[in-house]
Amino acid sequence: MSLLDHIVAHAVSHPERLSLKDQHRALSYGQLLQEVRATAAGLSQRGIVAGDRVAIQMSTSVDAVVCALACLSVGAIFVPMSTVDPAARTRRILDDCDPAVVVQGTYPPDDARYGGRPVVRPADLRSSAMVEHEPLSGERPAYCIYTSGTTGVPKGVLVGLASLWHAVEDTIAALGIGSCTRALSISSFHFDGSFGLLFPVPAGGGLLVINRQEPVLLPRRFINTVLTERINLAFCSPSYLRLLLACPDLSLLRLSSLKTIGLGGEALSAATVLAIHDALPQVCLFNRYGPTETTIAVTSHRVDPLLVKLHEPVPIGYPHPGVTFHLVDEEGRLFDEVDRGGELYIGGDQLMEGYWRDPGLSAKVLRRDLVPGRVLYRTGDLVARRPGGEYVYLGRVDRVIKRNGVRISLDEIELVLRSQPEVRHAACVAVEGDDDAVKIVAFVTADSPLQPSSVSAGLVALLPRAMLPDALQQVDAMPLTASGKVDYRLLESHWRARDAGSARN
Repeated sequence: MSLLDHIVAHAVSHPERLSLKDQHRALSYGQLLQEVRATAAGLSQRGIVAGDRVAIQMSTSVDAVVCALACLSVGAIFVPMSTVDPAARTRRILDDCDPAVVVQGTYPPDDARYGGRPVVRPADLRSSAMVEHEPLSGERPAYCIYTSGTTGVPKGVLVGLASLWHAVEDTIAALGIGSCTRALSISSFHFDGSFGLLFPVPAGGGLLVINRQEPVLLPRRFINTVLTERINLAFCSPSYLRLLLACPDLSLLRLSSLKTIGLGGEALSAATVLAIHDALPQVCLFNRYGPTETTIAVTSHRVDPLLVKLHEPVPIGYPHPGVTFHLVDEEGRLFDEVDRGGELYIGGDQLMEGYWRDPGLSAKVLRRDLVPGRVLYRTGDLVARRPGGEYVYLGRVDRVIKRNGVRISLDEIELVLRSQPEVRHAACVAVEGDDDAVKIVAFVTADSPLQPSSVSAGLVALLPRAMLPDALQQVDAMPLTASGKVDYRLLESHWRARDAGSARN
């Protein structure tokens, strides 16, 4: 059975059971199936066929989920897009994926960012014809999601239906999602981390509650929603969990229905685990790991606070069924020793099909020469295998970081900084503070003194909010290594020393 098959089955067996709910409306499973079919019919009437791209530029909502499922129904590739990205970035992504239609409800249809492409509202897309479509399965593409690229431009990750269903099925099994599940979604639709609930919960027969979309959901609103909607499952990043820990109302959740929190998007510290266990001992934490290229998550590790020691890495766990992990040393050789760090390569059922229209980049990361007969994705993550078999995350081997669940390329930020007329050179480092929060610090050189506010204003027009540097410092010259490259370690040390000096003063 496919993702759509399961939703059809729930609609037939329990048509009145609630499936999706946001601040505007709620749909039963019967209504969900009806709207998916009506939207699929509307897509078909506009000439959308299998393989066409449909850009969905909406906040996480009932409409966004319905539209994505309708795309799967007709075989179209849905492209989730941010509603707050600068116009230039939106236009760049649209020019790359070339969608047949854009579904959104924020900007005027004739906005220049759309390049004359057809733009429709979700309600206008629904057809009264409600033509039934046979749910598609197999190796067809499901979605194309754009991530921050190491080349300085966004890159589209193309994920197939089979990979999506494997991820959904594994999530349902790992977290026990079923008809009694009442889950809360707080992640933005254009981040694939949101798919960890948006698809598994309806496929499992539960209720998905979608909260108001804000840059950062207020912890008190999160707590209020958990209480009023009787939420028992939620997903968030470790950074957001730390925000919750700082909220004085957190104790209200101690006797609530909340039993499970899935965490992902960045490294989870032992200190955070122990703090949430002290505050909410009834809550079970699942540490989930998975690059976008391996479809949402490939591990779901149930964290045992009694086994977590302060300042030690929290395991990311074991690979899901059908997924394989392989460790490679600095010489490019496979090894199997325990407690030895190496770059992680992932194989199996959840690999992407490749980067959209970029076979060269796809070939660089989808390796076919390490294990005969297998394709392995090169993650760029350093991990180690413990004697018990579980894996721990140690860091990155390149310059892509994750912060608040968002994957960010420091190289992309540098490229945009260098495009500013007053900036001659730029370098960015990621610095982790005592509170585990990651801060992006940008260093720039120029021919004359810069006004940080003017540089920041230029970045706001070109970069998503999550990628904006937290601090910007002008230096006379960039420190270089012996090979002539920017000495990022020295820049990081310089910033840490300055930070420490400021704290003392």
